[in-house]
Amino acid sequence: LFHFWDLKIMKDLLSSTVMSSLEIAELTGKRHDHVMFDIRKMLEELGNLTPDFSGVRKVRGKEYECFNLPKRETLILVSGYSTELRAKIIDRWQLLEENLVCEQERIFARQQARLEAPLMSKALQEARTRLGKESPSHVYSNDFDMINRIVLGYPAKKFKELQGLDKEASLRDALTPEQIKAVQALQNLNQLLHELDMSFEDRKVKLTTIFMRNHNAALVAEVLKLNA
Repeated sequence: LFHFWDLKIMKDLLSSTVMSSLEIAELTGKRHDHVMFDIRKMLEELGNLTPDFSGVRKVRGKEYECFNLPKRETLILVSGYSTELRAKIIDRWQLLEENLVCEQERIFARQQARLEAPLMSKALQEARTRLGKESPSHVYSNDFDMINRIVLGYPAKKFKELQGLDKEASLRDALTPEQIKAVQALQNLNQLLHELDMSFEDRKVKLTTIFMRNHNAALVAEVLKLNA
């Protein structure tokens, strides 16, 4: 669930989202200068013909004067268009809003995964202390890469190389929502397994089983959707 602050961010993102006159022209099949005329007439009738809605968009290296309309003004504009054209604009707005919600969920999940990572590291250190073992740096990276291998198929370094990421880039920022969800879930479970003093190999088997049962199908479906 989103916290209050996350909901405020989401509301701000939605209120700042605009649709350009160029996009409206493309969706409706109208000439851009005709759409500009319609928008200017609408804003005049609303008494709101201000520079706030004016903008410039670059398309294939060329700059175009345009209008950038929030959702309210966009829907007022297309209220005079045909049912078919109104439907295209409304469908596009729904997609924009769905994408914003998905991105906010992705950001929130990344934040949670980062917050929970130190807890997993703390549980690992405490487990090794109980067993009379030291905790050199590589045991932490081995634990995180165990989860990376299960979810992503590769350790962090190799995954970054394959994705063309800088070696200092944050791995979490490059993951999809389902990948983040799986990583977060396995981090939480791994923390509990450390508290039970399970060995690396036993934890690996348990985490792989849980991943295959609870997350693999969703990851496959996400890949198919992204590549559709």
